[in-house]
Amino acid sequence: MPPAKLKGYPKVYSVGRWRGAAAVRREHGGQGTLTEFSIQLAPDSEPRKFVGRGPTPGHRRTDAIRQAREAAGLPALPLRPRKPRQPGPSVAAALQAPERAETRRRLVNRVREVDADHALALDLEGAAWHLLADAGDLVLVGDDGEQVERYPGPESAADELLRRFGPAVVDAARVRRFFNAHEKAYPRGWIKRAAEDRARQRDRDRDRDDLLRRIVDALAAGPKNESVLGWTLKADTRDVMDAIRLGLGRSVLRYAPTFSAGGGDQFERNDQPWGPGPRGHYPSGPQPPPRSAPEVQGSDAPAEARAARKKSAKRKKPSKRKKPAKRKKPATRKPKPRPRCAGSVRAVVERAEKLKARYDNLVAERAARLTTRQANQRDGLIARQAEREKHLAALVTGPKSPGARRLAEAEKRHGSRLRALEAKHKAALAALPRAVECEILGGARARRAVVRGCADLCGLNVAGGVGGDATTIALPSARGTPRVLPARFVLVDAETLRPSHDPISFEPRADYPDETQERRYEDDPAEKYKVDMIGQNMIPGLVQNTNSGAVDGTPIITIDKIVLSGNGRAMGVIRHYRRGRTVLSDFLRIQIQIFGIDPRALARVKNPVVVRVIDVPAADRARLVRDFNTGLTQQMSAADEAAALARQLPPDLPAMLRAGGADEGLGPYLASKASAPLVGALERSGFINRANRARLISDDGLLTQEARDDVARMLVAAVLPLDLAERSPELARAAERSAAAWLVAAGAGSAWDVRPTLAAAGRDYLSLRASGACLSRWREQGSMEPRQATGPMASTMLEILDLAASRPVVFSKIAAAYAKASRAGGLFGQADPGEALRQAAADNHVDPASANSRRRCARKAA
Repeated sequence: MPPAKLKGYPKVYSVGRWRGAAAVRREHGGQGTLTEFSIQLAPDSEPRKFVGRGPTPGHRRTDAIRQAREAAGLPALPLRPRKPRQPGPSVAAALQAPERAETRRRLVNRVREVDADHALALDLEGAAWHLLADAGDLVLVGDDGEQVERYPGPESAADELLRRFGPAVVDAARVRRFFNAHEKAYPRGWIKRAAEDRARQRDRDRDRDDLLRRIVDALAAGPKNESVLGWTLKADTRDVMDAIRLGLGRSVLRYAPTFSAGGGDQFERNDQPWGPGPRGHYPSGPQPPPRSAPEVQGSDAPAEARAARKKSAKRKKPSKRKKPAKRKKPATRKPKPRPRCAGSVRAVVERAEKLKARYDNLVAERAARLTTRQANQRDGLIARQAEREKHLAALVTGPKSPGARRLAEAEKRHGSRLRALEAKHKAALAALPRAVECEILGGARARRAVVRGCADLCGLNVAGGVGGDATTIALPSARGTPRVLPARFVLVDAETLRPSHDPISFEPRADYPDETQERRYEDDPAEKYKVDMIGQNMIPGLVQNTNSGAVDGTPIITIDKIVLSGNGRAMGVIRHYRRGRTVLSDFLRIQIQIFGIDPRALARVKNPVVVRVIDVPAADRARLVRDFNTGLTQQMSAADEAAALARQLPPDLPAMLRAGGADEGLGPYLASKASAPLVGALERSGFINRANRARLISDDGLLTQEARDDVARMLVAAVLPLDLAERSPELARAAERSAAAWLVAAGAGSAWDVRPTLAAAGRDYLSLRASGACLSRWREQGSMEPRQATGPMASTMLEILDLAASRPVVFSKIAAAYAKASRAGGLFGQADPGEALRQAAADNHVDPASANSRRRCARKAA
């Protein structure tokens, strides 16, 4: 056949694909995928099916074409000679050196874990790479979500990764599970979105650095506050404050020693000399450099300096005939402010060597005094007992004599007294360091701390912590009034805390008590996302404040650093510091004094965080954790919550329900793929968010049963006003069954929307029930309140409610028939809504006209 007629041939179409047997997989490097092709070699030939084998789709297609040409008796196509690929130096070395062969084996094992639910993440060369499973092959995807390379199997993928990135890829490779079904279905889109988020973060950091440079240039003329800087630089005040915090953390800026005109802080460049500030004002930021050492006084000063001071003192000595000076009023000395109790003796000892020596001397002296006193008491007791035994021995005339009995009782009392004396001595020695600590703390820092119970305050501390003020934790109680648990603010290193899970891998920690943590961080993607957001977008005021509640504020730990409340906050703080960020430490540098902690203690803590320390028995920890996770505020009722959720429904909800066929039944509609637009609308409205997605969205992307119940209550609140549902349970039951059908009818247009009509008729229905009369008598009677159902359609709805409101099933059938009629009326514009409502009632054996009949009034009166 001429070549012109064979243009476009052979035509090859893929028909099917399946996995081959074990022998086929071994032959093709672990892949073993078989693909069936339909091949037509020429226009006049019939298409035939052949099964192609090979490691990649291209190999399988070529193998099928070869079989088709052999079956047709055609010669094989000449193959283009290819240069054999030689393994790169890294792969060749990995195949030869034993240690590099071990590196390749480890990487191959990690690549084998990649499947439909897992991906291999590589953080290399300043970018995030991912290895995904796609159609039986492995695909390397870059930051932009585009495919870079495709590999037929784990061995080839490991060799190519070693050739591209080197041996460092083994340590950077991390197998992770997809967050949810959406990422599993569209992994490349998620990767691209994460790269865009990182790019936006880099842009924000660059803009903040640029604004900081502009602020530094603007402060060359003198100190300014944030408002003046924002007006000068034409920037938002919040952005200016973020840049100033960055400058304070980098020691580029500092607090000026002068206030602004409004009494606020001013800022200046750190390379400028300190100017004189107002008397008694100390900036809350970095302090000025220390003054030079004072002149040496006393006997340690050089002899020349002592002689010069003595000579100047004689010269300035006043004469005896000096006129008496005018009498001045005695100056009133202002009492020095006493600082608050700052914690354990450890913090005091580190500040002053004198206090440390005093503490050691007091402990040793009092311990020796106690030992001496105990020895004297013991010797006196033994001496008195010896005299008593000598006196009683003269009265002993036999083993059963009164003297023998008295001697035995005396020996027994003597032994018990000795044991009590030794126990008292041990208890006094054990309490001695704590008593001395409180004595030094009260005498050196704040004597009033002893009055308010310094002993209890000093006991609430942890190893390596710097104590602050006492506080309380409010917990819910059965009586309604919150009960109070004593606690204390303590500054600790975040890395020394013991949360329930590992902050990076979210695996449970072995050193955390069992059955204490109620949250499953290892299985709940929403909890993982919450912890990651705390560390990435740190808002210090949320995790470091003086609130008394347990559900927010500073974490709550025990004396042995076990985190009982705020595990997510504690793990988020640890992740924040491990990423090299200093937002929290900068915040504490300014606000640490509100916790009663010395700001200079921050220099001794690498990753500072303030926690609340409590002292509770181990048996009460599980009960306390349940109380910690319970809020103190009053919960909304189910009806109020449904009304609040109804305000989050999208405006085009009737159109969505109409397009999805919700009038056939709300349950089947929510359980089908037709409810996907409604799920998307709920996500856009904020009802479904990252925090509750795992609870409201199932693996197939549909609503869970809990979410369906919430949507059903929202639809009822959207159809029937809350006050009507609370006043009439029968109206609430009728609306619960028919809400979806009424909303579907509303999607046909405003003329078919019966929600205003139903609300007006419902109010008149309640008035009718309260009067106890029939409908015709009620309409004839007068009323202090105006009638709501005034139009024809509202009058028909009132008659239907009078006849069918107490029968929810019949009322729901009327709503479904009305929704069905709205589809015809909405399409051709032929049906009238009022006539359709009456016909829907008549089709379900409810005649609205019979509500006004005299027979019904007589029957009701009887």
